[in-house]
Amino acid sequence: MAENPVTPELLKRYLERECTPEETEKVEQWYLSADRTGAEVPEFNEVMHLIRVRKAIRESEAGTNDIVPLPIRISVVLRYATAAIVLLVCGLGLYFYTSRPVELPDIPVIASPVVVSNSQKQMLRHHLPDGSTIWLHPGSELRYLPAISEASQREVSVHGEAFFEVAKDDSRPFTVVIDDLRVRVLGTSFHIKATPGLSSYEVTVVTGKVRVYSARQASAKEEVVLLPAQKAVFEVASGMVTSSEMPVQNSVLETWQPASLDFEDARLLEVARRLEQKFGVSVQLEDPKLTNCLLKATFENLRLVEILEAVSAMLELTYEINGNAIVLKGNGCE
Repeated sequence: MAENPVTPELLKRYLERECTPEETEKVEQWYLSADRTGAEVPEFNEVMHLIRVRKAIRESEAGTNDIVPLPIRISVVLRYATAAIVLLVCGLGLYFYTSRPVELPDIPVIASPVVVSNSQKQMLRHHLPDGSTIWLHPGSELRYLPAISEASQREVSVHGEAFFEVAKDDSRPFTVVIDDLRVRVLGTSFHIKATPGLSSYEVTVVTGKVRVYSARQASAKEEVVLLPAQKAVFEVASGMVTSSEMPVQNSVLETWQPASLDFEDARLLEVARRLEQKFGVSVQLEDPKLTNCLLKATFENLRLVEILEAVSAMLELTYEINGNAIVLKGNGCE
């Protein structure tokens, strides 16, 4: 068997393009001198050619001279192998480029609204960051964005019944949104009754001035301006807003008007009666033993809900709102 002039090491260097010109010529002359009589050159298959090259190297390392002749010149194989390597490198580069952390532009994050729900049977007092105070009736809900104190316009939405005492700020109006109804003020106090399912909503002004309009009628500039003891009615079906004067004896006005009361060892039953007279509400005692409880206190310029909170704390009571009636509950006194 003739001696093979091409060693495995030389063939490896040739495949890696590390040969000198003389070594390259030697390898190619060796390939041309190989016996390929009657051999047909098949369609080029890169994978199969690379397998054959590696097989030739292995056979050379094993000491055999029976190297399978390659169907095409090794230089052609190298050309395709080089192209495959270039594609591989480009593919890896694209992978690492696309998989690396991408610096995205800053996108404003819309904060989730603050949701305040009153699931109790008492009034729920909530203070807004801008200094406004809202009392929610049982079953009512309030929503607003956390940054309301920094926003150019203060806006909240409410479902149910609530009383608003808005902190005055001439540069930033305060707007209440209830479906298509809009109530806009600068600083005032008013009551809203907008229970879902009702055919109409009501806005009653206690102090200050309130602007009420419908979003559906905004193009026609239909709006009403309310002063104290005035009420606006919003018809849900039509979106129309009308206003009217409130009678002197009105439960909403009486309930939310501040009052001053003085009690000197007064029985709780007497306290209940005076609250009824002053605020136009019904106050009931759940347990007859509560009539023996005595109250000594002075309330200066407080609303009914504030007085109820104070009486409950002093006499270890609780109160519930059942429709139009207020029920005082507790263990009673001996």
